[in-house]
Amino acid sequence: MLGVFVGYSNVKKGYKVFNPSTKRIVVSRDVKFNEGSCWKWDGTDASFPEQDQHDLDLQHAEMEAKIEYDYDDAPVRGTRTLMDIYERCDMTIFEPSCFDEATREGC
Repeated sequence: MLGVFVGYSNVKKGYKVFNPSTKRIVVSRDVKFNEGSCWKWDGTDASFPEQDQHDLDLQHAEMEAKIEYDYDDAPVRGTRTLMDIYERCDMTIFEPSCFDEATREGC
């Protein structure tokens, strides 16, 4: 398929290419550029239909709406209860404060 590079897509990663035979703008990542030749503007009617641009704007708005909901499905890391945290902290209360206490308790 031959086409004319129009720009970069705002909807997804890819190039916007105008297809003169269908009069539509196509977004594609699989594009090969022929830099050795240029487009003959005199021989072909290269008008850009506004309807296609409107369709692209609608697709962009729909993708933005979908992106908002993607973050709600993220898994939550495990949490510990407050009692579990306090139980681990209480261990330091029972440790001896000096050498004499440690030898008297007979640990």
